[in-house]
Amino acid sequence: MALSISVTKGAASCLLTPKTASVHLRDARFCKGVRKQTTVMQLSGKVSVDNTQSKVLQPSVIQAPETITRVLFCGLEFPDGHRLTKEALEAIPGVEVTKCGRSELSEHLGDAHVLVPLMTRLTAKEIEQAKSAKLIMQYGVGLEGVDVDAATARSIPVTNIPADGTGNAPSCAEHIIFLILAMLRDQAGMARSIQEQRLGEPAGRVLLGSRVLIV
Repeated sequence: MALSISVTKGAASCLLTPKTASVHLRDARFCKGVRKQTTVMQLSGKVSVDNTQSKVLQPSVIQAPETITRVLFCGLEFPDGHRLTKEALEAIPGVEVTKCGRSELSEHLGDAHVLVPLMTRLTAKEIEQAKSAKLIMQYGVGLEGVDVDAATARSIPVTNIPADGTGNAPSCAEHIIFLILAMLRDQAGMARSIQEQRLGEPAGRVLLGSRVLIV
């Protein structure tokens, strides 16, 4: 929330809190006949001072949203993805981001407007339970876990996160390289050796000179 104060004479300062904003006018001569403090709820727009009439012009007031858009992460995987999405979206008034495990899914589907499946399948049964759903947003590229036909029958759009331009494709490519090296060097065996303070084993193999098949 931003508050802009303009004055034609004197000085002004403002103190903002999440739900209220207090305007303090510091010039005693300029403030003659003006209330020293004006508190309003959720300010929007510009606060100005009319020097000729010595009064504070009240800013517009944003009413609390009457409806809540509920975003439901279906699954407990990728916790950082949920956390970052929650931080970004809940900065918007009227948006609520929650998550639930597979065993609790049926309890939360009815009130959710946006479904974000992680490693949880949304079959025709789950989509039928999602009475308030307006969008299914697959957390990733593949839509094999979503019954697109069932969603289409309910007029629920289904979308995904494209690989291009989102960092998804480079991340997957780097992960493949990591898995290849982990397999050749026996990463699990190396972890056990380090825990047991045994160095130099397993020996592992090198990638150089090997043939890699991309399917």
